Amino acid sequence: KKFSQGSSLLLVHVFMFGSVMIGLITNPASWYFAQVVATTLLTIFLYEFETRRRYLILGLLIGLIIATRPSAGFIGVLMLWILIFKLFKNNLTKKHFYNFFLFLTPVAFSILLLLLFNYIRFDNPFFDNYKNVENELIISLARNQGVFNFIHIPSNFYYYFLMPFSQVTDGSKPIFPFF
Repeated sequence: KKFSQGSSLLLVHVFMFGSVMIGLITNPASWYFAQVVATTLLTIFLYEFETRRRYLILGLLIGLIIATRPSAGFIGVLMLWILIFKLFKNNLTKKHFYNFFLFLTPVAFSILLLLLFNYIRFDNPFFDNYKNVENELIISLARNQGVFNFIHIPSNFYYYFLMPFSQVTDGSKPIFPFF
C-alpha cells in the first residue's frame, strides 16, 4: 500500500499491541501456538494477495490456514468469491478455470486430510471436539448468552485492561520471562 516507514511501524504496533495479539505475545503457552501460526499465515496470504496473486501459493496458504485454525480459513471464501467474480465478469477463458483449479486443489487436499485424520482418530470424519468437552455446564451457559452480546463487555474490559500480569515462578523465585 506504499505506506511510509513510520506509518508502517505504527500500523504494526497498533496491530500487535492494540488487539488480542498482545495476549498471545505475553502469554507464551503452547495452546496459543496455532493462533500465532494462523496469524502469520494470514499475513503472508494478504501480502501475496496484494502483490503477485499466484493462485497456487494462495491456495497452499489457505490450505495451511485451514489445517491450523479452520475458522481462520474463511478468508478463502473471500478469495473464492473474487475468483468467481473474475470468471463471470471477463470472458471465460481456460486461464480463469486453471487459476480456479490451482487455488482449490490445495484447499480441498487440506480439508480431505483433516477429515481423514478425524476418521482415523475418532471413527467420525466430522468429529467436533468443542462439542465433546467435559465442562458442558460452563459452555452451555456461555452459549445461552451468545457470542456477540453486550453482557461480555465488562469482563472483557477487566481481563484486557485491568487484570494484573501473573508472575512466572518456579515456586520460590521468578524465572524468565518473569510475567
